[in-house]
Amino acid sequence: HEVGRWRDHDYVAMEFIDGKTLDRWVGATSRTWKEVLEIVMQAGRGLAEAHRVGLIHRDFKPANVLVGQDGRARVLDFGLARSAADPADSHGDLDQTYEQACGHVEGQTEGATGGTVSGRTASGSAFATALTMTGAVLGTPAYMAPEQHLGETVSAASDQFAFCVVLYEALFGHRPYRAETRSEYAVRVTEGQFVVPGASSGVPAWLRKIVLKGLAPEPRDRWPSMDALLARLGRDRARTWRRATVAAGLLAVVGGALSLQERPQLCNYDDRSTLAGLWDDDMRRQVGESFVATGLEMADDARVQVEAGLDAYANGLVAARARACGDRWIEQRQTDDQFGLRSSCLEQREQELRAAVEVLAEADAEVVLNSAALVSSLGEIELCDRVELLELGVPAPKDQAAVTAIAAARQEIARGHAAIDVGHMAVAQQIIADVGLRAEELDYAPLSGAVHFLAGHRALRARELSEARGDFEAAAADAQRSGDRQLAAMSWTRLALTVAEQEDGGGWPLTIAMAEAAVESVGSPLRLQADLEGARGLRALRAHDLRGAQELFSRSIELAERAMPLAAQRLATSLASRAEVEILQGDAESARSDLDRVVAMGSALGERSPRLLDATFERAIIDLEAGRLDDAERSFQEALDGYLEVFGPEYSGRVHARLGLVAVSLGRGDKEQARSLASEALTDSAPGTRHWALDALASVEVESGELAQAAAALRSAIEDAGTEDLDRVAYLQVRLGGVLLAAGESEAALQSFEQSLSKYEQLEMVAPLDRAEAMLGQAQAKVRLGRLDSARETLELALVLVPSDEVTAVGLKVQVELATVLAALGQEPQRQIELARTAVAQLDGESQLDEELHELLGRARALTRIDHEP
Repeated sequence: HEVGRWRDHDYVAMEFIDGKTLDRWVGATSRTWKEVLEIVMQAGRGLAEAHRVGLIHRDFKPANVLVGQDGRARVLDFGLARSAADPADSHGDLDQTYEQACGHVEGQTEGATGGTVSGRTASGSAFATALTMTGAVLGTPAYMAPEQHLGETVSAASDQFAFCVVLYEALFGHRPYRAETRSEYAVRVTEGQFVVPGASSGVPAWLRKIVLKGLAPEPRDRWPSMDALLARLGRDRARTWRRATVAAGLLAVVGGALSLQERPQLCNYDDRSTLAGLWDDDMRRQVGESFVATGLEMADDARVQVEAGLDAYANGLVAARARACGDRWIEQRQTDDQFGLRSSCLEQREQELRAAVEVLAEADAEVVLNSAALVSSLGEIELCDRVELLELGVPAPKDQAAVTAIAAARQEIARGHAAIDVGHMAVAQQIIADVGLRAEELDYAPLSGAVHFLAGHRALRARELSEARGDFEAAAADAQRSGDRQLAAMSWTRLALTVAEQEDGGGWPLTIAMAEAAVESVGSPLRLQADLEGARGLRALRAHDLRGAQELFSRSIELAERAMPLAAQRLATSLASRAEVEILQGDAESARSDLDRVVAMGSALGERSPRLLDATFERAIIDLEAGRLDDAERSFQEALDGYLEVFGPEYSGRVHARLGLVAVSLGRGDKEQARSLASEALTDSAPGTRHWALDALASVEVESGELAQAAAALRSAIEDAGTEDLDRVAYLQVRLGGVLLAAGESEAALQSFEQSLSKYEQLEMVAPLDRAEAMLGQAQAKVRLGRLDSARETLELALVLVPSDEVTAVGLKVQVELATVLAALGQEPQRQIELARTAVAQLDGESQLDEELHELLGRARALTRIDHEP
């Protein structure tokens, strides 16, 4: 009221207030929630007035609110106040810890938990004391907003947070957060782990909801201003509803249901405020603009698909928030801790959404082409409803600094997964390196596991199976240490997929058993079940159990279809794998049908998804073998262009696509074009991969009658393949043996076939038909060398390897060759005729026969007509 000087001393004259601090006023007698709200709102109007003139209080608490005998509340002690525009002291300093600023108060748990008002708050403890040290975090910890605890910028929203803590405490008799120490209290505040009061508190649901919104960890998620908060608090919902119903003459009808009418208001998330900055109109605009800027023809179609996927995911998050809210606040089926666990899980899903949208908002052509795959890889929201799983939990970080660092690291991990899904491997690799160092420093098992899982994701995508296996094993171990069952289930499942594809498959029985148990422990989500069936299918395929593999892939497809759209990648992969099995079974049309389905999934996978491109390539091979050369050429060219666009000029898949075009040219009889394409592929191939182009070049030379050049090319191919890929070398030795046999070099051919069989002996698993083909060549060379008895022994062994229920070219050749040898030896004439007739019947059933099979059919028919004298 006055500032002056008296006896050489400055003075400030202020109003004398005869009254009590807010906490003492509340505790003096029993108060209704309406009385409490009215007084606290008066103090709130004081804060709002300060905000209007640009001041932030920064230390609002019950002790700084006086309630006079006249029933008016005043806000006191603006000692920490600063202008909202003043940058000085707007940040705290996390280099000063709470221990430095407050002194040691461990054991003063009453101060930390807050107790209740009216003397039940340990206001004399260091925990309740304002921190006024220069450069330190400023405010009273029990009422400070998360941004104050973190030393970040303080704003009017920070005062709003403190106001809501004060109002909460006055209404419910305790503070919103339960903790035993200051550091734990800070963690609760920054993570939004407040106690959600139930209907038994006597405070109406609409008021509970308003207060809790003001306690949001992020300032942007609170009320827009103190004025907006006070406006909502000033609305008496019951009075509003009564006016409406009286006007309609229905008060008597609905009066008894007013409490029910409050319920929907409590969990009304229709304003979609939780999506602000995640997936809102501004982010939608940024994504759309980045897609258009790539100049791709399909950019707009991709944008529409991505927006639909993100809308669906965002709607799922909103619905999950509402379910969690309803289960806790309305149905009262879950505790505060359970609600907190569900909220934390949803926050992780929101982080994944944020990372995906950020990548899409800065999209280049590669991101656009893989955008659908990125959206489909987002985590399952429904798992956040599984409280029984979430309660198994993970250990809490050791302090607030760790909480902050871990949250930042998890956001980077989400970015890393998004980068992998769109093919930005270099970005992902850098994130793995950076976050890996942070994880080591923090020594926090759940974070270490998440980093190892990210590394495994990258390695598996890059087909680095050994490295992927090590990473997933480490992730599973970290998950076990920390009790993180969700991470364990995902890690074991990916590990099973990795081991299933490895040649030796060491540890497969244990791996699949652990994966099954881990998936079951988290409720057997459909997507993970589909992955497990896919892993089993891969292992069956490796073991050449074609029928079993087909059944397993079919089950995986069924599960993935039920889990769509989140299982698009798994659906496509299992369809392609089943097509591979069907090709091996000789059912090319069924295989093409499955591959057609994969190619048609462009909107779900991305128009340049590697899985889609591979399916296009495999479909081209089927068309080539069926003589549909134009279709094959078109698909090979699409795959070639796509591989270049997605992976660049050095990708080995481009060589294979070009070699497919070599085969198309040979099919048309254009040997010069075929030789030119094979030479280009050879030029583009790196050492260690040149054997593919050399193999194709050998085929061109065979067709041209240049057998010496063909043999030279194959010898170079064998040398290039080296000694590591024994299966490939064995195949090339069979090819070389066939060329040498055609050139009349029977002894050299026999040696090559025997070298092939020696390689096969060193492998744990070999396709029976591959071994049978090598033995067929070996027998044919022996026949040329006049070793008929030895040839018969070899052919008998080969016949055992041929599936009796499948018609294969190798099987037919073995039957006819054995019949020929028996005829030459004059042995078992009846068996010779039966073998020949079986071959004739099988060949007659084929609608299309190439030149070689036509010649084989002629030989078989001739063998059926040989007249054997007894």
